[in-house]
Amino acid sequence: KDAVARLAADARGKNVYVYYSGHGFPRDEKPAFAPHDAPKSMPEDSLISLAWIADEFKKASPARVVIFTDACYSGYDREGRFMVAGARPGILKRKSLSLPRNFIYSAATDENGKSYSDSRIKHGIFTYFLAKGLLKGDLNQDGKIEAGELKRFFADAQNYARKLGFRDQ
Repeated sequence: KDAVARLAADARGKNVYVYYSGHGFPRDEKPAFAPHDAPKSMPEDSLISLAWIADEFKKASPARVVIFTDACYSGYDREGRFMVAGARPGILKRKSLSLPRNFIYSAATDENGKSYSDSRIKHGIFTYFLAKGLLKGDLNQDGKIEAGELKRFFADAQNYARKLGFRDQ
């Protein structure tokens, strides 16, 4: 939350880029994030919701906010344990998130999928192909990487995941 507050404090009229890789969980039926070093069974109020992050930036009047997340929203950790104390899987059906027009949100998976990593590429699959897209994504060579140009790399991430047997990335 401190990092978001610092970024938002200096965001007026600027382009802001946010990247998060880690655990996700629906909070109030909307995407939220859990710190990587979160306790095995943490209280729900320690989650950081995407809606809260968006609200913090909206107050600052940025030109554009681009958010990338490499997280799933299953509520389970890598060992298959449920992460939030007292929560029930019934809350995992999340509502769609409404963001302003100047916000772009791109995630590794939808609310029903999982985000995977692969030891051969030493990253999350989404993160790896996002980085490739940011490095090589200016396909029309106009000096800008547009969302449409990144879509090719996200499709590559999906295809890579499917080859590994991960159908929900």
